[in-house]
Amino acid sequence: PIAGAVQSPAQPVSMEEELAVTPGGFAPFHRLWTGVDTKIAAKAEQALLQKFVKVPFKLKRVAIHLPKLRLGKQYIAALEINSDAPGPAIIWAPGAGAGIGWGYRNYDALANFGGVRRRVIAFDWLGQANSSRPRFPCGGLRPLCTISKEQYYSLSLEFFLQSLEVSVTP
Repeated sequence: PIAGAVQSPAQPVSMEEELAVTPGGFAPFHRLWTGVDTKIAAKAEQALLQKFVKVPFKLKRVAIHLPKLRLGKQYIAALEINSDAPGPAIIWAPGAGAGIGWGYRNYDALANFGGVRRRVIAFDWLGQANSSRPRFPCGGLRPLCTISKEQYYSLSLEFFLQSLEVSVTP
């Protein structure tokens, strides 16, 4: 064993059992989130959000089409709060390797930012967390295209926002 590493229990433990034995916290969600099947990770994320986010929210998978990247239809995992709120939406994008769940302590404040009811959209970057995980189409011995990773993420974000009918203003 590696010093300081969290060891998995000898017998599998259900998410309900895990949450029941660890008071108040983040540790069980983190352990369920990392290194597990994506369905289990999605359940853990949903449990985390239901426990800590007080404003009503919807989790969904938004279909996007990426013909420029030769990836066809993919899905971006998203969380939406106050979908009918007027004005510009607040977009919350996690850092690389994180997902929607990592913003759980921010969503209530963002939904009422400045004392105004706001539309909030959080998403998992394509290829991370609960979004589709297509093979990156560029690079390698036989690249399908010649765009940078930054352009890849920018295009996936652009198509995601278009599919939600969110206009982007500079």
